Amino acid sequence: MPSETFFNLPEEKSYKILKAAKREFSRVPISEAKVSNIVAEAGIARGSFYVYFDSIEELAFYMFKKAFDSPRIEMEEQIEASHGDLIATFKSVFRKYLIDVVESGDIVFYRNVFIELHSIKCHTHEKPHEKPRNQFDTVSAKTDMTLYDLPPEDIGYLGDLLFGVFMSIIRHLFMTYQTDEKWVLDKILHEFDTKIAIIENGARNKEEK
Repeated sequence: MPSETFFNLPEEKSYKILKAAKREFSRVPISEAKVSNIVAEAGIARGSFYVYFDSIEELAFYMFKKAFDSPRIEMEEQIEASHGDLIATFKSVFRKYLIDVVESGDIVFYRNVFIELHSIKCHTHEKPHEKPRNQFDTVSAKTDMTLYDLPPEDIGYLGDLLFGVFMSIIRHLFMTYQTDEKWVLDKILHEFDTKIAIIENGARNKEEK
């Protein structure tokens, strides 16, 4: 995590640093990114950068984690609006997130950070792929178990399956991204909706005895 000094910076200054970092991480993969380019654009001294962050990898991971905090927070709010329906909540929040990633103009940034997460993990000792049952305890606690044919202790496994769908699609998106955003978005949303429907409805022929 960034230092307390970074979090105490004026909002305008921290924004300039993150904006400069996003531009650099969109230009090249993290392993090729240069602190010198970030500090030059942000207008800070190189020494100040290392007061705020231990490494460029720490900055990259912080920005990636910050981006993924948004759907976690939205899920905690949406689970109540959906009357405890975990699958409906997940579909609503993460479908919107996929659209935002593609349409935000930052997809190259997300891709460059995502494809080097394991390398970043080695530098920061963080856990980029922390399981959803650790992240979504509040959501699980508010899930209406009468909607599912599952014992309460197994709701975490459903969360694992849902989160696994999202991770497989986001990985596929970043690895195969092309510049035709409409084609890409239509394709990944179809894949997302289909996989969630299989989890929700099952794959077995319901007429089979």
